[in-house]
Amino acid sequence: MGEVRRIMRQMGINADIRKCYTGDELLMEMEESGMFHIVLLDIEMQRMNGIETARRVRRLDPYAVLIFISAYDQYCKAAISVQPYAFLDKPAPSAALEKTLKEVCHRQLEEREAFDYHKNKVYYNVDLRDIYYFRSDLRKVYIIGKKEIQWFYGKLDEVEQILSRKKRLFIRIHKSLLVNWHYISCYRYEKIILQNGEELEISKSHRSLARRYYMDIIDEDE
Repeated sequence: MGEVRRIMRQMGINADIRKCYTGDELLMEMEESGMFHIVLLDIEMQRMNGIETARRVRRLDPYAVLIFISAYDQYCKAAISVQPYAFLDKPAPSAALEKTLKEVCHRQLEEREAFDYHKNKVYYNVDLRDIYYFRSDLRKVYIIGKKEIQWFYGKLDEVEQILSRKKRLFIRIHKSLLVNWHYISCYRYEKIILQNGEELEISKSHRSLARRYYMDIIDEDE
């Protein structure tokens, strides 16, 4: 933990670093405190191993960067299923850890995309990775995020047009709903289920187009 803190400070990043001793503790920390951009995981842990912990982290946050640190090479194949960024030997050499963390931080800065809006003459921006979906109600657009719900005066059509120019993909499933596809855990013809368990209805007028768009995204992602 001290080495990670040193590397982050060296890069000029004031990181909020948490140390968890079990997979259960990490998942509880994520649910209570919010998601982590980077998760360093040992494979061999008490009760729940690093692979299973990573699977559950993925359900909570598909954007998290997973880095495994382990002395057991036989786990590499199993780890691929959770899409880790790197697999470092244990104990991780300082140079290798520093190189990996710098790569991740630079990549995250380059890939970060935000949605900008203003309210009461104040401008705000929200990381698209933190947004489950947008919902419109009369003249207001609500941003349903991981940590909070925000709103501003606007039209969902205008939001959709802005998001179409971004890399993060959102699907229109209803005249009043625009959903971040990364957080869809189950897609059915008449509704979707998000990774947080929330169910959202797909309107009849959007079912065919939404399904076709969703399948196109899945094909491209594979």
